[in-house]
Amino acid sequence: MSDVRLTFNSMPSIVAVYPKMFMGSKPSLVPDGASVPIIEARMDIVSTRPDKIVAYNKVCGFKDSDYLPITYPHVLATPLHLQILSHEAFPARAMGMVHIENTITRYGSIPNQEILSIRCFIEGHKETDVGQLFAMNTVVSTRDSVVWEEVSTLLARRRGARKSGPTREKTGDTVADFDQPGTTSSGWNATAGIGRQYAMVSGDFNPIHLSSPTARLLGFRAAIAHGMWSLARSLAEIGEASLGPQVRVSSNFKTPILLPAWVTFLSRSSEQGTHFLLADHAGQKPHLGGLCEKL
Repeated sequence: MSDVRLTFNSMPSIVAVYPKMFMGSKPSLVPDGASVPIIEARMDIVSTRPDKIVAYNKVCGFKDSDYLPITYPHVLATPLHLQILSHEAFPARAMGMVHIENTITRYGSIPNQEILSIRCFIEGHKETDVGQLFAMNTVVSTRDSVVWEEVSTLLARRRGARKSGPTREKTGDTVADFDQPGTTSSGWNATAGIGRQYAMVSGDFNPIHLSSPTARLLGFRAAIAHGMWSLARSLAEIGEASLGPQVRVSSNFKTPILLPAWVTFLSRSSEQGTHFLLADHAGQKPHLGGLCEKL
């Protein structure tokens, strides 16, 4: 299959994409012998709205500033991600895929008023015992240089596969890793409505996040928090000042947060950087783990 290059002069609608993702007839996995071509979506003039940034900061816990919070470019790119995953050239069904890993590399602080270019692409897939892995790549640039990059790893789980994910790079994200001097602890309430609140500021209206009834339709006993909200809220807890303008954040998503829930946040410093873990109220079941490394 030939490569696909999509260029947009205005950001495509997210609302129009969801029916295609729900009602399509694609298989849950890439069929044997099939491949994923390069599918690219880009928009070269992307501006931000101050009111939307303020609303995002409030939901995710970031302090208002003159610069974009570290996770905000993911929100700007989400409509392009969905265009790729819903395109007829993508051979598997996107609905039901699980976001299991995320790596953000920020090369410098991005002013709120900066005009950006966003390029997203996916190519190929990787077979594992658990299922198939897909890497969604996002590159954000100014006129002068690349300022932000992200790789979001998605898993299409194979029916009957074990629940634990593929072997992942260790980032110091088990509970035992934080049972030592120097660990700091805090916590917050992930409310029943946080999924709806985050959907409003991010555009991610996946029904598994919106309410218990809609989540149950897709196999969850309650609504679950967005993974990118959990990551954003964790990085807001660390603070932009501690992250620094040039930083790489490697994270992996473990067990979902069933809403509502009280969560515990743990962090510690090492020669590598700042390790963090988001766990349940008892601090025993990890939801999200990661490492922030200064560049």
